[in-house]
Amino acid sequence: MTTVETKETWRDWMHPDTPEPEPLLTRAQFVDRLQAEGVDVSERTLAHWENKDILPRAIRRWRDGGPKALYPEWLLPAVNTIRIMQDMGESLAEIRATIHSIYRLPLSEDEQIARNTAYDATVKALNGPIFALARQWEQWARDDIESLEIVIRGANGSASTLDFSIAMRSRRHAKTEINT
Repeated sequence: MTTVETKETWRDWMHPDTPEPEPLLTRAQFVDRLQAEGVDVSERTLAHWENKDILPRAIRRWRDGGPKALYPEWLLPAVNTIRIMQDMGESLAEIRATIHSIYRLPLSEDEQIARNTAYDATVKALNGPIFALARQWEQWARDDIESLEIVIRGANGSASTLDFSIAMRSRRHAKTEINT
């Protein structure tokens, strides 16, 4: 007897008591929304990421005369995160770990540790782009940058502040310190 492995759907990534989100988007609508936001992705790419367990599978429901793959809107940023990480040269294994740690409901202490590790890696990955932004600002404003503060606010009122202290030893060699 063979056992068939079932991949998780996005519903499995939510708390069991959470009501189903609305609206649900067909795969074509999901891709259209991403492309409208400037994210280069195709239906085939989504299916590939689902098969590689980077993204959860869509749920399937009967809609418009046939079965359709459906996605929640909250999964849109995950696809954007994948593309950003790919642009940064991250491997699919690293991307998978990050996506799971950010978007999937943590179920164990190990998963919580993985989430924190992925968060730290993401903040460290911001180091280069933040320094480039500071250098651009310095050129534009003709003023030295000492620090850059980023405040991330959630819809539920939560907030996290990232403080990037930029110590300019020289234009060619700079050091950033990240305080969260």
